[in-house]
Amino acid sequence: MKAPSGQMSIPEWQYFLTLGEQLLKQPDPAKQCEIIRASVESRICCWEVHVWLAPQYYPLPGSSSDLNLFHPSNSPLVQAAIKNQQTLLQSGDIIPADEWNGSTPALAAAAPIITQNFLLGIIEVQNSSDAPLSHDNLSYLERLAANAALALQVTRQVALKNWRYEQLALVRSVGDQIANVMDLDLLCQRVTELICNTFQFYFVSIFTTEEDS
Repeated sequence: MKAPSGQMSIPEWQYFLTLGEQLLKQPDPAKQCEIIRASVESRICCWEVHVWLAPQYYPLPGSSSDLNLFHPSNSPLVQAAIKNQQTLLQSGDIIPADEWNGSTPALAAAAPIITQNFLLGIIEVQNSSDAPLSHDNLSYLERLAANAALALQVTRQVALKNWRYEQLALVRSVGDQIANVMDLDLLCQRVTELICNTFQFYFVSIFTTEEDS
């Protein structure tokens, strides 16, 4: 793999190791997408780069919701990559990257960010007819997506684990504050207030049943 113009050439394994470390240090998915996009732009002379994330896995609790998520308005290329979960390119028709022989220019590509059968996102690259994608570009894009998938999955799991711990701590806090309240009406009032304030809910209601009902 060649380094961008003006940068010292480094081994491929070292480049992806550094990229993985950058992604692992950044818990915000929006900023992780910026790192991935910048990495593509530094290695491929392209017109546009988009990183789309799967709505079933993002946004993460407590993180930015300003993300590009899969959407019906995505390009047919991205939608096909989501469905087939493989790297595809636009070369006249939409075809798998490993079937492209280079006889027609590749003007766009979509590589899945996938690990352990979790499709976390898609990297989409669009080029102009003046600078079509090469086999080296596609190979780099696939390796980048594979390395990014590992880092994103690790940070996602850590974020979810921490969020669950925080939720359990909040539940424990609510329980501690109502442990000695014996009056039912006061208990219900106190519980609803604590849940609203602790979990930022707009409305909480408790319904009780009559013994004879």
